[in-house]
Amino acid sequence: MNTFLAHQFLGATSRQLETETFKVSVVDYTHRVSEEWHWHERVHISSILRGGNLESRKREDIQVAPGKVMVYDQGEVHRNRFTAHPSRNLNIELGEDFFGPDIEFAHLRLDESTQLEFHRIYFELALNDTQAAESICRQLQALFWKDPYRRGGEWVARLETLLQDRWDEFPSLE
Repeated sequence: MNTFLAHQFLGATSRQLETETFKVSVVDYTHRVSEEWHWHERVHISSILRGGNLESRKREDIQVAPGKVMVYDQGEVHRNRFTAHPSRNLNIELGEDFFGPDIEFAHLRLDESTQLEFHRIYFELALNDTQAAESICRQLQALFWKDPYRRGGEWVARLETLLQDRWDEFPSLE
């Protein structure tokens, strides 16, 4: 069984952004790669952008196609078979330092808005301006935030209360 250390993938990395707590990569699969069982050293999330494959886990096989988000806990054993070429994935690796009291792997939100968040991350990576790392970090944190309605911090809660209390007024931004 293969172990993939941080930043190792079966395909070729075409674009990437790395910080102390996470790494975002676009990985292309243009030819046949290993179909052996393997696991990743870090929490790993893949958003399928093009192509796909048959994902095997211990108890199930999952047909993976564009738009599908695959989540792997640290050390989770899996394999990828019958890859459709060319394929492209947006891969996100999260280090232990990414998580904290309000941001936990168990809180990962996978709903209809999740794929939109991954598209935003993909476009931030493509833009790669001076704010890309901070923007991607905030988007990733939003996916794992304990209370998704309070992910903006205390000031968002105070603003929400103010707007609800003064619904019939036009409060100034000053």
